[in-house]
Amino acid sequence: MRTIRRTLLLFGFALIMISPNSLSMKDYLTLAMENSDEVRMAKLNYDQKELEVRIARGGFLPQVALSLRGPDYSWNENYINFFGLPDRISLISETDNYSGALSFKQWLPFSGALVVNNDIRRYNSEYNLYNAVEEYNLSSNISLRFPILEEDPSRRAYRRKEQEFIIAKNDFQQAMRRIKRSAMSLYVAAQLSVVEEKIAQEQLSNTQNLFEITSTTNAAGISSEMDLMDVEILLMEKKIAAKGAAEKLRRDLKKMREYVNEEQVLDPDPGQTKLFSDLPEFSHFLKKAFENDNNSANMKITVSELNRELKFDKFRKYFSAYVALGYALDGRAEELADAFSDYKKSGWYGYLVVDLPVFDASIKKLQLKLKGELLKESEISLREYEKSFSSTLEEIYHLHRTLLQNLELLEKQVEKSAKLHEMTKLRYEAGLVSLEKMKEIQLSDESVRLSYSNTLFEINSNYLQIQFYMGE
Repeated sequence: MRTIRRTLLLFGFALIMISPNSLSMKDYLTLAMENSDEVRMAKLNYDQKELEVRIARGGFLPQVALSLRGPDYSWNENYINFFGLPDRISLISETDNYSGALSFKQWLPFSGALVVNNDIRRYNSEYNLYNAVEEYNLSSNISLRFPILEEDPSRRAYRRKEQEFIIAKNDFQQAMRRIKRSAMSLYVAAQLSVVEEKIAQEQLSNTQNLFEITSTTNAAGISSEMDLMDVEILLMEKKIAAKGAAEKLRRDLKKMREYVNEEQVLDPDPGQTKLFSDLPEFSHFLKKAFENDNNSANMKITVSELNRELKFDKFRKYFSAYVALGYALDGRAEELADAFSDYKKSGWYGYLVVDLPVFDASIKKLQLKLKGELLKESEISLREYEKSFSSTLEEIYHLHRTLLQNLELLEKQVEKSAKLHEMTKLRYEAGLVSLEKMKEIQLSDESVRLSYSNTLFEINSNYLQIQFYMGE
C-alpha cells in the first residue's frame, strides 16, 4: 500500500486532483490574448492597413463629376479705326455665358481607363455696332487610355497597399501564435516548478525519515556517529534545495501574473500537462511550416514586387508613354433644339503621348541598377533563410521524436526506481544494506524523477515550437 501511495505521488502530474483554485491553460491563454499589448498593436496595424486598402480600392470606383458655370459676364470697350473715317469709333461688347459639364471615368481591370465627357455651352454676345450673337455648343466624347509598357500609378499604389495589408495580416496572425506559445511556455514552466517543488519536499521528507532511521540504528549500535552526521549534512542540503525550489516556483508564478497583467495569484493546474500528440510526416510538417511562415512570405512579396517593377523600369529609363483612342460628337446652332439636331457630327481620334527623359536619363539608369542589386540581395536572403529554416525544422522534428522515446523509457525507469527505493529503505531499516547504498538508491530515485519531469517539460516546449511553425 505504501508503494502504491508513493507511486501516485510520483506521477502527480497525471493523478493529482485538480485544485478548485487552479487556472486551466485555456483560461490562461484567454487572459493572455485579452491583455497582450503586442496583440493589440498588431491588430491596430492590421486594421489600419485594411482601411488603407479600402481607400485605395475606392480609386477604382466610377468617378462622376458635374460642373456648372455662369453667368460668366464680361464688358469690354475697344476703339477702332475704320478706313476713310477721321476719328476712332468705340466698339462695346457685352457677353453673358453659361456652361455645364458631366464627366464619367472608370479604371479598367487590367490597365488604363474609360473616360466619357459631355459638355453644353451657351454663348451670348451683344455689340453696339454688330448684331448680337447667341449660340449653343454641345459636345461629347468617349475615349480609352492605355499606358504603354507601364502600369497605371493608381493601380501600382493599390497593389502596394494590398501587399502591405497582407504583411500586416501575417504579422497579426504570427503575433497571436507567438502570444499563445509564450503563454503556454510560461504555464508549463510553472507546472514544472510545482512538480519540482513537490519532489523537493518529498526528498526532504525522505531524508528526514532516513535521519530518524539512522538515529535509531545508531542507538542500537548498528550504524556509527559518522553515518548519522553524514545523513544530517544531507538533510541540510535537502532543506536548502527545498527552499530553492519554492523560490523558483514563486518566480515562475510571478512571471505568469506579469505576462497577463494580473495582480491576483494565478496557480496552474497541478501536475504536468501533456501537450504533444502524434507528429505528422516530416514532408507535411515542412510544407505546413513554410505555408505559415511570416518571414518567408514577406520576403517573397518583396521579391515579387521588385521583379514586377523592374519589368516596367527597363522601358521607363528610355521613355514613358500612353495612347488614347476615342470617338467625339459635336453640335452647334443658334437654338438649343437645332444644336441637338446638329448633334450628329462625329469623328474618331487618337493620339500618342511620349515622355522622353533628357536630363534625368542617367538617374533613371542608376535607379534601375540599384533596384536590380536589391532584387539580387533579396533573392539571396530568401534562399539562405529557407535553407536555415528547413534545417531548424528538421532539428526540432527529430529532437521531438528522440525525446518521446526517452520519455517512454523514463516512465518505466521511474516506476522501477520507486519500487527499488521502497525495498532498499526496508532493508536499511533492518540493517541489511549500508548507508552509502541507501543514499545512492535515494539520490538515483530523485534524479530519475527530475529527469522525467524535465524531459516532459522539454517535449512540451518543443511541441509548442512545432505548433507555432505549423500555424496552430
